[in-house]
Amino acid sequence: MFRAAAARVTAGEPDYPYLRFGHAHNDYRHRLPLFAALHFGYASIEADVWPVRGELLVGHGRRELSPGRTLTRLYLDPLAERVGRLGAVYPGAPGGLQLLVEAKRRPEECCTLLAAQLARYPGLFTRYADGAVHGGRSAWC
Repeated sequence: MFRAAAARVTAGEPDYPYLRFGHAHNDYRHRLPLFAALHFGYASIEADVWPVRGELLVGHGRRELSPGRTLTRLYLDPLAERVGRLGAVYPGAPGGLQLLVEAKRRPEECCTLLAAQLARYPGLFTRYADGAVHGGRSAWC
């Protein structure tokens, strides 16, 4: 089921639902993280991260961590590609996508790594700086 979901989402078909108050908790536990949540129209997705050797690995517990399961690979790059292709995460929907990133260990290091990773996606994420909200193209952070 999720393989078809990924194909449909990446094809950019506009007939998806949009669940403005829906939240995909521990989304990364699905076989195809992010794509399953996008397929079902969730407006909020959670990713738990752990700082490991300068990278943010995704998983709820240490046993779930592996080098290929990074925040960039599972979430940031696919979101940037989707927005680049479609113009928004959910074109025509009344809102965007909230990506909740939970630091599971060493929050200061996680925040430093996260800030550096998000800087590689200028204009994609909404941010708060200098007392003002600076809007992104389609996702909130």
